[in-house]
Parts: sequence; C-alpha cells; structure tokens
Amino acid sequence: MLHFQGEGERGQRFLGKQRHVIYIKLSRTRSFMRIPAEKIEEVRAATDICELISASVRLKRRGKNHIGLCPFHTEKTPSFTVSPERQMYHCFGCGAGGNAFTFVMEHEKVSFVEAVRTLADRAGIQLPGAEQSSTGDGDTDVLYSILREAGLFFYRRLTGTEEGKGALEYLRSRGWHDETIVKFGLGYAPRSWDAFIQHARGLGYGPELLEKTGLAIRREDGSGCYDRFRGRVMFPVFSPSGRVIGFGARKFYDDDPGPKYLNSPETPVYVKGRVLYGVAQSREAIRRMNAAILVEGYADLITLFQAGIENVVASSGTALTAEQIQLIGRYTKNVLFVYDADSAGAKAMFRGLDLILEQDLDVRIARLPEGEDPDSFVKAHGGPAFQTLLEKAGSFIDFKLEEFHREGRSDDPEKQAEAVRSVVDSLTHMKDELKRDLYIKRLASKYDLYESVLRRELERKLKPYRRDEWTGPVSAEDAPIIAAAAGRRAPQKAPPVPPAERNLLKVLLEGPDEVGALIMREFSLDAVSNDGIRSIMGLVFHSIEEGTRISAMEILQRLDDPGLRSLLTDVTLSSYDLPRRYEISPRWDPGKTVEAVDAEKIAKDSILAIRRAALEAEIAQTELALHDAGIHRSDEAAVLRRLAALQQERQSLDRGLRE
Repeated sequence: MLHFQGEGERGQRFLGKQRHVIYIKLSRTRSFMRIPAEKIEEVRAATDICELISASVRLKRRGKNHIGLCPFHTEKTPSFTVSPERQMYHCFGCGAGGNAFTFVMEHEKVSFVEAVRTLADRAGIQLPGAEQSSTGDGDTDVLYSILREAGLFFYRRLTGTEEGKGALEYLRSRGWHDETIVKFGLGYAPRSWDAFIQHARGLGYGPELLEKTGLAIRREDGSGCYDRFRGRVMFPVFSPSGRVIGFGARKFYDDDPGPKYLNSPETPVYVKGRVLYGVAQSREAIRRMNAAILVEGYADLITLFQAGIENVVASSGTALTAEQIQLIGRYTKNVLFVYDADSAGAKAMFRGLDLILEQDLDVRIARLPEGEDPDSFVKAHGGPAFQTLLEKAGSFIDFKLEEFHREGRSDDPEKQAEAVRSVVDSLTHMKDELKRDLYIKRLASKYDLYESVLRRELERKLKPYRRDEWTGPVSAEDAPIIAAAAGRRAPQKAPPVPPAERNLLKVLLEGPDEVGALIMREFSLDAVSNDGIRSIMGLVFHSIEEGTRISAMEILQRLDDPGLRSLLTDVTLSSYDLPRRYEISPRWDPGKTVEAVDAEKIAKDSILAIRRAALEAEIAQTELALHDAGIHRSDEAAVLRRLAALQQERQSLDRGLRE
C-alpha cells in the first residue's frame, strides 16, 4: 500500500517534498478563534519574506533590497521591492504592500488566520488554541479545506480499497512509480453517485459547499446533489504555493458515457486560465534551470518529471492566456514549447504563443517526431534523448516559417506573402527592437525581399498597438477603463503625500526615542493634511504615551486597510524626500547613506514645512474672504489684521527653514 510522505503528529501527510508545502491534511481546516500574539510573532520571526516571495516571484538583489515583477498587477519593468531587513514588500507601481502574512492573504486570497496557519505549517510550528467550526458560508478557507479532504479521499480510495486496485495498476502500467503517484497526489473516484458527498457530510460539509468547490452537481429536479467525479482516475490541480484548488479526471471504465477528460468547473479558488498544471512541483526547478518546458497534458508532465526533467508545466491543452504566461514569468524569461503536430491541444497552445512575446519572454520550439507526444517519446527513448531534442529547439519565428514550408506553402507567392505577414504579425508582439530588427533582416534574406518593404509592413501593423499602449496623460476617470481594455489591473495608488509629512512619519518610525518625544511635544496631528499619515502617526503617538513605542512591523500587523498598508510600506521602504542641498549635521559621517541624516534636523524641518503648508492654505482662504464682495467694512479690517499676522508667521517659519 502507498503512503503519503512525512506523516506527522498533527495528521499532516505531504505530497512530495515537505519544503514544497504541497500537502493534504487529514483533519478539517482549523480556524482558531484567537491565535496567541506570541505564536503569531514566532511564525513571523521564522518566516523569511524573501524566501517566501521568491517561491512566486523571480527576485533579483538590488542594493540591500530585492526587486521583481509585481505578482499583483501586470508590469514589464520591475517595481516590486522586498526588504529582507524590514521583512516588508512594496510595489511602487500599484501600491501593494505588507509583510509575510499580508502577502499570503493577498496572493492566496485567504483570511489572516489561514495565512498564519499556512506560514506556521511551512515553518513547522504547531499552533495551539480553541478550534471553531469551519461551516461558514463558502469562504475560501472552507473551500480549500474541502478540496484538501477531497484529495485525501481520492488518494485513499486509490491506494487502500479493493475498488481502487484496478486504477492503481493502470497508473503503474503507464510506467509511473509509487513515489511519482504520491508526489502528484493521484487518486481514484469511486463509481458510487455520492461517495464523496457522504464522506464530506460526515465531516460537517453540506452539499451547498461542495457545489461551490465544483465537487458536487445539483440534480435538475432539485432533489439533491451527486458527485461530479465518479469512476475516474484523479489528478489534483495545485496552486503555485501547493494548495489543492481543483481536479482533472480521466475516464477509467469503457462503459462510462462521459468525456475522456473531465475537469473541475471554475470556482472562487480555481480559474483555469490562471493556473498551469505542475507549477507547484516544478517552480524550484524552473528557477534553477532558468527555463520552463511547456507541454500539453498531465501525463506528459508526470512522465517528464519522473525522468528527471522537472522544469516543466502543462496548459491542459488549451490556448495560453496572459495570466498563465505571467505565472511562468515569475520564475523565468525562457520558455521551451514542445510541439506535437498531431495534437489539437498543442495547436491550440501554439496559437497563444504570441502572448509570450508580448510579455517579453523568449520562446523556443522543440518539434516531436510524427506520432509521438512527450509521454510516449520519453518512454520509448528515455529522458536524455528528450533533453537532446530540447537542445535542438529553434526560435518561434523560424518555426513558423518552417511550418509554412512543411505545409507546402513555400512556392506559391500568395502563400509566401501569407507566411511573411504571419511572421511580421508575431514581430509586432516582440518588445525587443534589436531582436525585431534582426528578424526583419533574416526574413528579408530568406525570401529575397527589400528590408524597407518588411519595415513598412511592420509599421503598418504596429500602429494599432502603439495607439493601445499610449502612455501620455490620462484622466483619473479614464484610467480604470484604459487599464481594463489593456487586460490589466489599474494601479490603486493613494493620492500624493506631501514630502514633509512622509519625512516626519519616517523619522518618527525610525529615529531615536528622543526625536519621537520632540515630535510629540512640538507637533499637532491636526496640521497633517493626509488622512493616512495622520492615522499612522496617531498609532505611534498613542504607543509612546503608553510607554511602548510601536514599530512599523507592529503597525503593519494591525492594519486591515490595504491603502494604509501601502502607505506605510511605501514610506518605510523609500528614502527620505530631502532637498538636493540638504545640510547634514557634522556629527554624522559624510560617507553614510541618506538614512543616516540627522534625525532631529529632519523632524524639525518637516514640522516647519508642514506648518508652513497649513499657513499657506489659511492665507489663501483669508485672501478669498478679503475679496468677497459681500464683506462688511468692520469685518474687512479684522481680516486684514489676520492676514498680516499670518504673513508675519510665514516669514518667521521661512527663517527657521533657512537656518
């Protein structure tokens, strides 16, 4: 009998290597009414944010921080910054920011409790506390719990029941070892109409929740539900972080009238166009090899993986989507597409490869011999032969020209023109102008054409793209519409914060205690114009009054508002916004960074600048009152006196700022 690896005291049984955090729990998802603060801090301290995020984002070191493409919005230039020193992240493109807990919450769409539990599992920390029932109305935590239970249920039916023996022997007959079956969590769904429904009911999950996971279907007459998957070999689909989010199912019995393959429908946790099969198991190898091999189906991927070719993902035989390509782009810029000319699914994938060029990834094509797919090729010739095939992979453009030639369309001038236009159309998706120019030269040479003709054709095709990619001034009202039309999330950035207010908050958080005391003595929060800055400073003021000065990380832990989290991480991970000729105190080493600038001077200058901005606003209002046609003469004199006093105060502040 097979067993899950790594069975522990809490009943966790892991699929594959424990460090992948690809697991199914024997127990129901546990939602703690209250996780002790010291346990939360233990989990936070045990989690390295760079290591956590690098499992989903390809990070590169830049100075003391790491940068990469933001996982929360589409971008071509990295603006996502991770600080190992502060254990925070911030995207300077869309404003997303937070710590390890918020990253898991936002990336996996789970609650705080579930995020803490995920990171605790990852770190091997057991969380004590009273359990509460997870029978809520379909929140994602419960759906994940049900899907984990389903994965375990199908695995047990495959490996521990008489009915499952035939399916297990079928998987072994395909050449898959028991270790491989465990690594991918393969299973078997019984033929009974309601086997899993009954199992889930015993755990407290009703049919309505099972419907939301896609595991149950309601009968047309409304008399109840039945299992979606019956009498099938099961392939769990994992999220990049290793959660079961759906299933693929292959028909096992010849008398089954259903389709050969049956997949989970889209649910709140499973959107097919955003998922690639096998990415949870392969992401580390993809990053290590700096290349992703793209195949069509589950069997292709599993056979390659078992043969030691682990940097592989599968699209499940559908045309690629922008989201799937972005997922690959988190780990590598290099894609190797394995083309099976006999497969309709591979052709569907091939039609989406222009999107890879659009995402500025490099794609090469490896052609399989006729009649072969990756699964059959590796079984017949072995893994090393497949590696040799990959080494012969050619460019996407060369492959398209070769396809036209193979189809007998290389001699007819009309067909040649069609081939050239097809290649030029692909070049419009290529962001690298140098590569585009080289392909133009190669194409001109191959077909004995003038380069100028090809360039005119390219320019003609590029015009609509350039119009779509206009980056000039856009109104606030139009920005969400334009972003939606471009298929990407509109950055949700907060309004600009006055530099002096940013500096004051930063020095309040990072400066010595005496500077914090100075700010509290000499400054009133009423002078702050930005609501977010005022709120965060208020938390710090309150903590100082209580005798325990709060840190940026502690504040971040308490903030539920994404806007405030974004503001805090932005201020924390940015440098001080100082004038170019800011004079540093002679007490400081001139070789130190801007963060080492005299904190007291920054605080005092920021306070003066904030007061001056408030004075300017009051002066402007007073001048408006003075020019009011309806003002009474007696009131006019009072307004003039007030205006003079304000102007005098402004002069005094200006002298202070110059000192």
